[in-house]
Amino acid sequence: MKIYEKAPAKINLLLDVLHKRDDGFHEVEMVMTMVDLADRLEMEELQRDTIIISSQAGYIPLDEKILPSRPPS
Repeated sequence: MKIYEKAPAKINLLLDVLHKRDDGFHEVEMVMTMVDLADRLEMEELQRDTIIISSQAGYIPLDEKILPSRPPS
C-alpha cells in the first residue's frame, strides 16, 4: 500500500542556533512563515527495516547524509 502526502514549505525569517543538547542535537529559536509551495511525498512500507529515498531532483542527497543514524557530534 502506498501513502501520498503533501509536505508544505516554509521560510525561516529568523533562525538562531542555541546550545547543544545532551542528545547531540541543538536547540533552535526561529520565526517562520508558510508559503504556497509543497513537495509531494510517496511512502510505501518495505519488508525489511530500512529507509530508501529516491528523487527526480538532482540536488537532493540520496545517501546517509540526508538521514544520519544518529545526531552529529
